[in-house]
Amino acid sequence: QPLIYTYSFDQAKKTDSLSSSSISTTIGNSIYVLIQIGGSQTVKSVTDNFSNNYKVIYAISNGSIRTEIWVFDSLGSSGSLTVTASYSGNANSNMEVIQISGASSPSYGRFNIAIGNSGTPNVVISNYVPGELYLMSVAAPNNGNETFTATSPAQLIVSIPSPAQAGQNVAGAAFSFTTSQSSTTYNIKTNTNGNSVK
Repeated sequence: QPLIYTYSFDQAKKTDSLSSSSISTTIGNSIYVLIQIGGSQTVKSVTDNFSNNYKVIYAISNGSIRTEIWVFDSLGSSGSLTVTASYSGNANSNMEVIQISGASSPSYGRFNIAIGNSGTPNVVISNYVPGELYLMSVAAPNNGNETFTATSPAQLIVSIPSPAQAGQNVAGAAFSFTTSQSSTTYNIKTNTNGNSVK
């Protein structure tokens, strides 16, 4: 069963790239990179210090705010990993790097996207089976005091600190949900103070 092994959270203001804090990795694991970015910018590429090039599997915008998910499966090296995301221009951003153990390759399958102006963002997943791990990236405007909480059985992995850095107008958070039984649909629900894209 896939499990979250380690993770990091980093943020930057008015830069065209962002490098993560380092995490200790294990050969064969998968790395997911969740990015929330403002200024109507996009992510051009994601790489790491092991010379791995990541693949984008998910991207959606709401106005000037955007969230993207990138992945690299089956790490060939272990040790201290640092991930760098390069942007189309200067922007405020957040990045969560999440290492997953026990996943097949490719580790991703079903996914869904949603956009809206809601304080309770949710994403619907369909036709899942027991033991599947889902990740959810949420981005929202930030007045400096944005907070995020999970609605059970979803779990908050990590989110932007509150209060945020001065001038950080993009808030981001990563959530997870592990299925315990077969079902046709499930809503991964969260709570935020702002309009969201997820």
